[in-house]
Amino acid sequence: MKKLLLLIASVFFSVAIFSQECSDIFISEYVEGSGNNKAIELYNPTNGPINLGDYKLVRYSNGGTTPYGIDLGGTIQPKSTYVVVLDKRDPGGTGYEEPV
Repeated sequence: MKKLLLLIASVFFSVAIFSQECSDIFISEYVEGSGNNKAIELYNPTNGPINLGDYKLVRYSNGGTTPYGIDLGGTIQPKSTYVVVLDKRDPGGTGYEEPV
């Protein structure tokens, strides 16, 4: 029993030593619905707002070598999320989905 408690204590101690604060946004969730219904959630783990004007979301089609990117805009408040979705309602009528 003492060995088990020592093992558990050492695991928790190791995690505490090697954990680090995240200082930038990251993709916290990817949602894939039917067809091309998709969304990406970005999370700001910092204590300050982050301007998304300096960020670009880039994707590649399966097997593709050319990226398709969208410039992000707005601000993610501290400890908050920002969701990017694929809008199936293309107002231009081109037949392509437009990111919102």
